[in-house]
Amino acid sequence: MIKLLGFFDVIISIALFLSLLDLKWNILLIIFMIYLFLKGIIFIIISFDVASIIDIIVSVIILLMLFLNLPGVLVGIAAFLLLQKGIFSFF
Repeated sequence: MIKLLGFFDVIISIALFLSLLDLKWNILLIIFMIYLFLKGIIFIIISFDVASIIDIIVSVIILLMLFLNLPGVLVGIAAFLLLQKGIFSFF
């Protein structure tokens, strides 16, 4: 189960990296934002850890990215943190 959640994190980070190249699919980003936010809230309730906070922060960044023109560095850092979290779940 953890590997599946990590796989989704990797997919979302790839979508964020592609959004830096102006390849945005807003409906897909909205679905990813809701998924990350719900996953973050659930895992904060179950066990409070930093990875859940990263999920919530990235979901807020995706929400802001849909309405504002955020700096690419901020989106890149969020995507990198999510990619790192996803890769570490495979080990």
